[in-house]
Amino acid sequence: MICLFSVVLKATDTLQISSFDELSLDSNGYWNGSDTTGGFISGIVFFPNAYNFSFGSWAWFAYSSVVDDTTAGYGNQYSSFAPGAFSGDKYAVTYVETDWMSGLPIPNRISFTDSSAHVVKGFYISNNTYAALSMRDGDMFAKKFGGVSGNDPDYLRVIFKGYDQYNLLTDSVLFYLADYTGAEQLDTIIKDWTWVDLQPLGKVSRVEFYLQSTDTGMFGINTPTYFCMDDLTVLRDFPPYFNDTLADIFSPDTVNEINISLNGFVTDSDDSDTAIRYSIYNSDSAIADVAVLHDTVRIKPLSGGTAEIILVALSNHKEARDTFNVIITPVTLVHGHTFAQARLFPNPAGEQIVLRSSCIGNAEIYSAQGVKLMNMQVLIGENIISLTDLPSGCYYLVLSDTETRSIKRFIKQ
Repeated sequence: MICLFSVVLKATDTLQISSFDELSLDSNGYWNGSDTTGGFISGIVFFPNAYNFSFGSWAWFAYSSVVDDTTAGYGNQYSSFAPGAFSGDKYAVTYVETDWMSGLPIPNRISFTDSSAHVVKGFYISNNTYAALSMRDGDMFAKKFGGVSGNDPDYLRVIFKGYDQYNLLTDSVLFYLADYTGAEQLDTIIKDWTWVDLQPLGKVSRVEFYLQSTDTGMFGINTPTYFCMDDLTVLRDFPPYFNDTLADIFSPDTVNEINISLNGFVTDSDDSDTAIRYSIYNSDSAIADVAVLHDTVRIKPLSGGTAEIILVALSNHKEARDTFNVIITPVTLVHGHTFAQARLFPNPAGEQIVLRSSCIGNAEIYSAQGVKLMNMQVLIGENIISLTDLPSGCYYLVLSDTETRSIKRFIKQ
């Protein structure tokens, strides 16, 4: 039997971090999608980008190594207010567009390159310098947070929403980039890199987010809708694995269907076992019709021979495989008469059964489901076979030597 599945990962491999440091930059110190690649990948996360050549503008995600927390205005849109990166020298910059017709934000999103759902632990967030200085001092498009009196209850916040593989909302997380809603001495514009915990979203196929501000006009938010991201951390999703492997399945006839329960055979350590789905690859469907119905392997023997079966367990787009053989040896194909006179008694049997043989050979006991349970040598005379470890049921005793083969059926009470 062969059990195939993805390489077992060390505990240190359970986290996938998008640090952006592996991405290349030109002398500008930033990438904004002008190469029309439509986005970039860091870790196992895809960060989309939309570049508009008509206006020389971009949306969704860029990445940067620019360090400048003092220059105000749109020209400094690629800087974090921290300043610089949280780790390494690069970080992501996101800009959330607004639908100018409705005045509503167009959500940005991140998704995963392996098509699986994952738990996103979170990331480090910082204000973008352009946005931060606009909120602190005001500019020609946006107000100074707090207003002239300093008492206006202004805020800029991000709403993160998780969606599962069925496109259903899992949960949401709220984070304030600027908060002037409390006492004046608590007025805050986030400057240092700050951890955002996204684990409450649960296991998600994608995360969408958008910004809300108290400073809005007829075309939507006046406040620059930017922020910066570093070290986005995702929990790796592990594949399912077989707790046990299926033994080769033996059938002495083409009459009886064999059913094998898979209950407990396969486990997924980070997903529900009820979500595991099975499929079958059959090397020779003329020998046996093999299918999985719910959690049961159904085998219908058709003709003599051996078929190799690959059982695939799929969970969250990751799989494990187990290979076994279905061996069909109909009685009508058994040749020779060396064991023809062998007697098996008593039948039905209790805790033991006696095999009286006139020759030397080998004996194997198989369950009614075709699983080999015992193997022993047969000597001339009476061979006492203990059945103590076998539950009540129907069994097959297969007798063989180098030239012949015979099959006998017995019942243990």
